[in-house]
Amino acid sequence: MGKSPQPNPSEAPNFDPDTVTLVADDHFFARNLLVEMLRAIGFQVIHSAADGPKTVLAFELYHPKLLFLDIEMPEISGLEVLRRIRESDKEIFIAIVSAHSSVENVQEALKNGANGFIVKPYTYRKVVEIVRKWAASKPASSLRSGD
Repeated sequence: MGKSPQPNPSEAPNFDPDTVTLVADDHFFARNLLVEMLRAIGFQVIHSAADGPKTVLAFELYHPKLLFLDIEMPEISGLEVLRRIRESDKEIFIAIVSAHSSVENVQEALKNGANGFIVKPYTYRKVVEIVRKWAASKPASSLRSGD
């Protein structure tokens, strides 16, 4: 289980590896697995948070462009965090991660501004799909470093 995900170069989307990314999940293993997958994809600036208030604070401090947000977190739910972040930032790409893929959860997340949804346990391929969706939503000039 301790093996890192093996990236497939043909799957890698085109993006700036210095894009600030935030992973918010109260489960230590799930949070660290997602961080490891994002590193394998090529992201270099990844912050993480373990509850709702820390997620809001990390958002305010680091201004991420991409957020992976668990729905069920202590103190402030992921859906409430989503609402708060959307009030101040309409551009951030937010992918909800949840072990509960009920139609209600998905609809509520999308209604409140989520751009994608990943059902746990997530796989490298699912994370790459979300990163591709994020990359496709941005102008090409904002995705490459050094241009």
